[in-house]
Amino acid sequence: DAIGLLSVNFDEEASDSSSSSEILCYRPGTVSCADIVALAARDSVSYQVCALHYVKFFILKISYCTVVSLAAGSALMWFHQLHLDACTGSHTIGVGHCSFFSNGLYNFTGKGDSDPSLNSTYAAFLKTKCRSLSDNTTTVPMEPQTPLSFDNNYYSNLKQHKGMFQSDASLLTEEGPANIVDEMLVPGKFFVEFRQSMKRMGTIGVLTDNSGEIRKKCSVVNS
Repeated sequence: DAIGLLSVNFDEEASDSSSSSEILCYRPGTVSCADIVALAARDSVSYQVCALHYVKFFILKISYCTVVSLAAGSALMWFHQLHLDACTGSHTIGVGHCSFFSNGLYNFTGKGDSDPSLNSTYAAFLKTKCRSLSDNTTTVPMEPQTPLSFDNNYYSNLKQHKGMFQSDASLLTEEGPANIVDEMLVPGKFFVEFRQSMKRMGTIGVLTDNSGEIRKKCSVVNS
């Protein structure tokens, strides 16, 4: 029920997939829920084109693999602005919950106002979907132009100040990130950088051996 995981609604499927993978690999307790989520994320954006990136599995039992995980701090240092901007491009597909962005529509500075950087036409459209600050159930496509296609239209809309979240708009407020937004509009550039950013993000904060556990049910800690 964590707020950040509201869009990950396949707990049972993830648990079943983890168990099935372990049966096929003859290694019980080795395929984590995070592995399944990583695969699902890759395949959900790759089905229209091709597999965008290879998913590196970080198996809890180190003896079963040759992967050496990086410390979280080192991995974050390795995760540059380019990769952060490319990861944000994932907002080109899927939906956002009103509760995550309605503050920018109705109470941006605490005075009942809207975010002045938001395209006024787009803001009016969002208000027709999210009727109040208290709406925490309604969802809206994050990218209004081609919401079911994984493409770089997110960046085109961003240039028109049609970013749903405040984090989207922030990409245009500094010279470095703003230049990267322009780069992502070059045909093919987004797919290349998104692939690299997903691979690198998968190395951040990995828990192995006794530092973590392979959950039997993805939604709860093992008892």
